[in-house]
Amino acid sequence: MEKKVFFSNYIPALEQALNYEQKFDFEVVGPDMFISDIVVRNSLDEFENENYFEFKKLFNLVSNYFDARTHNFQNVDGKNIAIIKEEILEEIEKIKKIYF
Repeated sequence: MEKKVFFSNYIPALEQALNYEQKFDFEVVGPDMFISDIVVRNSLDEFENENYFEFKKLFNLVSNYFDARTHNFQNVDGKNIAIIKEEILEEIEKIKKIYF
């Protein structure tokens, strides 16, 4: 999968997940839940595995943020999840400038 195709699917799903208003503390919906096509979802997982190191910062931020939300943690390695979310949004803007 090309980077442009990946990000055209992943970034909107990530933005939806970041904006999702959870109804319960334990209800955390990650970006993959906003991609209904299972083939596309699997392709995105494959892309992430194959291109992890190139986009390591974004993938780590996303992983840490949603993991912390799942466990109702307010901090990851001393960093507040609100700050992590801001950093994710900054990465999204960088990616949009390149791939959109």
